[in-house]
Order: sequence, then structure tokens, then C-alpha cells
Amino acid sequence: MLDSVPAVDCLKAIKHGNGRDWWLLFRKWDPTGLTANKRYYKYLIDPTGVSFNNSEAIGSTNTTGLAQIAITADGSKLAFINRKGVINIMDFDRCTGDLSQVNILQEESNNLALGRYTFAEFSPSGQFLYIARNDTVSILLRYDLSQPNPTLTRDTIYTFTNSYYTVGTLRLAPDNKIYLSNAWAYGYQWNYPYQDSAYNFVNMNLSVINDPDQPGSACNFQPYSFFLGGKRTYWGLPNNPDYDLPSVAGVRVIL
Repeated sequence: MLDSVPAVDCLKAIKHGNGRDWWLLFRKWDPTGLTANKRYYKYLIDPTGVSFNNSEAIGSTNTTGLAQIAITADGSKLAFINRKGVINIMDFDRCTGDLSQVNILQEESNNLALGRYTFAEFSPSGQFLYIARNDTVSILLRYDLSQPNPTLTRDTIYTFTNSYYTVGTLRLAPDNKIYLSNAWAYGYQWNYPYQDSAYNFVNMNLSVINDPDQPGSACNFQPYSFFLGGKRTYWGLPNNPDYDLPSVAGVRVIL
């Protein structure tokens, strides 16, 4: 237990700019859903242990426990999305842990038709942000962050009609492809645990964005295209940090 602060379901580990230590980030959550806040909590993990570093209020307010933090491949930018529609992009300093230069693409709303965002991932270059929207008809969205107004670049990459509440985690893999887990709800929102007979092409495969840095349909999204060898998936994929992220140029560990 790190602290008594209730945490949003968005824990993220990012390697420190010195290439040795780690940052652990999460957002504060009010379980009653009544108190909005903008606060991020940051812990430093180094050879002496785990210690609270600081907290910082920035960007959009949050009142839900369902959200995610995504980080670019170089660790320089952070995205925060939540079930109530928040989409924030901001700079992250791997040396100090500071957040800055927030770009608010969408604020929180109680109208879930404007939200239901569950997972997000950056393309390898950080130009595109992919977002999974989980609903009776789920969709995969994309924003082009290289444009002056990324909000206007929202593009629907794919609409999922084979199962209710199906889209899960988006994860950039070492092969520079983004993998998407899919749960099979067979008509129901809650499907855990699966029945013994609940094997389906939806939950026996991952979907793949083969070329996530390419614009439009050239991103080559292939639904249900990565066979899991007879195993099944729900909404999750491993939340592994990038152990190979190099140190920031010119920064070294002071012993």
C-alpha cells in the first residue's frame, strides 16, 4: 500500500530520464463520484525504495474511477482518457516528473454518449492517438495530434457489431503494431467468468493495427486477426512498462 489516496484505475510506470529509476503515476478519485479533481499523484522508485514525490493539479476534472493513462514511446507525452469523455494530452518531463502544456480535446460530461472511453494508445511516433470506445456498438477512434486542432481530426477506424461492450485494451508492442483485446459479451454487458462453451472468434483473437503511424485506412486495421492459440481474452492486456526506454540524452545517474 503506497498511500490512503483512492486511485483511479489508471496506474502507469514510466522509466526516469536517468535510465535507472522509475515514476509511478495515477489520478486521485473520489469513490462517491461527487468531488471532481484534477490531481495526479507521482511516486519515485529508486534503489532506496518507493517514495511520494509530489502531486499536481492539471487539465480536466475527473469524477470516475474508470480511466487510463497512456504514454508515448519516448516517454515525453501523456494522454489521459476516462469513461465520461475526457481526452487530455500533455507533456511529461521524465527527469522531474512535471506535467505541462495540456491540450484538452474533450472535457468530462455526464452524457455517456460523449464518452465511454476505456483505453488509449499512441502510435510509435506519437503522431496519432487511438481510443477504444466501449458501448453496445463499440468503436475504435483516432486523433491526429500533429494538427493545430486535433479535435477536428477525429476519425472512426472501425465499428464493432459482433458483440456488445467488446473493445478492451490497446497496447503498442515491440513490433510497432498496436494490439486490441476483445471480449465476447454474447448479448450481455457482464460476461465474467465465461461459460465453458463461450468460445468465439471475437474472444479467441486480438485485433491488430498493423501500421499505426499511417494515415486513414493505410493504418491497416485487421479485426480479430491474431489467433490466441485456442485461448480466450476479456478486455485486458498486460500493463507492462517499457523496460528498454533509454535515458534522456545528457542525463546520468548521480551515485
